Amino acid sequence: MAGAPPPAPPAGAAPDGKQADAPKPDAFALKLPEGADKRFDPKALEKFKGIMADPKTTAAEKAQALVEMRHAELIAEDKAITEYMEKTRTANLEALKGDPEFGGAKFDRTVANAKSALQQFGGEEVSKLFVKFGIDKDPGLTKMFARIRSAIAEDDTSSRAPRPAPDEPRTPPITQTQKLARRYDKKK
Repeated sequence: MAGAPPPAPPAGAAPDGKQADAPKPDAFALKLPEGADKRFDPKALEKFKGIMADPKTTAAEKAQALVEMRHAELIAEDKAITEYMEKTRTANLEALKGDPEFGGAKFDRTVANAKSALQQFGGEEVSKLFVKFGIDKDPGLTKMFARIRSAIAEDDTSSRAPRPAPDEPRTPPITQTQKLARRYDKKK
């Protein structure tokens, strides 16, 4: 096959067949997406460039190093989020304790009323979700549920009715409407 061009050198090899020098970390001119400069850790970006430019590692070793680097970043992010949530929950709790209407001497009652309303209307799943997302101590939500419980208590006359013993069968309490109906039935 006379006149055919010579075969192309393997990837990474210089035209003379020798291994080309590996690119230096500065050779990777990466363009970050718009707005990413505020979110990207410059140290992580430099580490990435260093991994990619290392001439002593194979592609598989580079890939493994990148996976390990990202795993370490995820662990650090999880830790930072957890710490932030705990700080927020503590700050929320202190804000609620200091609230003039719901805090101070009323704090324990406020929390108990909020938990009671949440249990009645949201159940265990919603309570767990609130804890998971760190909003179980949110002053706004706690006040809202305490107000709900308070509004229900004002409308509920059954809370004044005597409670049956634990071994007695439970019957639903008589509503105000049923009491009035009985009173008018007796007058006939």
